[in-house]
Amino acid sequence: MPHKRHLIAVIGVALAGAAALGATWAVPLVSASTAQAQSGVLTAPGIPTFTVCKPHPVSLAIAWTASTHASSYSILTSITASTGPFTSVAVVPSSTLTWTLPSPGTATHWFEITALVGTNWMATSAVSTSCRT
Repeated sequence: MPHKRHLIAVIGVALAGAAALGATWAVPLVSASTAQAQSGVLTAPGIPTFTVCKPHPVSLAIAWTASTHASSYSILTSITASTGPFTSVAVVPSSTLTWTLPSPGTATHWFEITALVGTNWMATSAVSTSCRT
């Protein structure tokens, strides 16, 4: 009879409807649990803009509008196209990044920024305009 239990549970959730959406949910955790919880909407960060774009040695600085509730930002870069492929370069706690490349070179740089909350939630990414060094 396990199928009946699942069907009853589904019907119970369906009948709860909108009342369940606004309800307070208690979630018990086991001791030493690494569970995370977050409520609210995590918005995408603002489109990153270059505040510094210098060649020889390559020095780049980008800034973006912070995302509400973000605890950090994942930074990815591409020298191929604004659509990638992107390579992860850093995770930073604030809405700015200064980056100096060890070797001079000519390239066009794009950055993709993703807002993060803890280690399990991320917002839609924002991609910068290009910077030619």
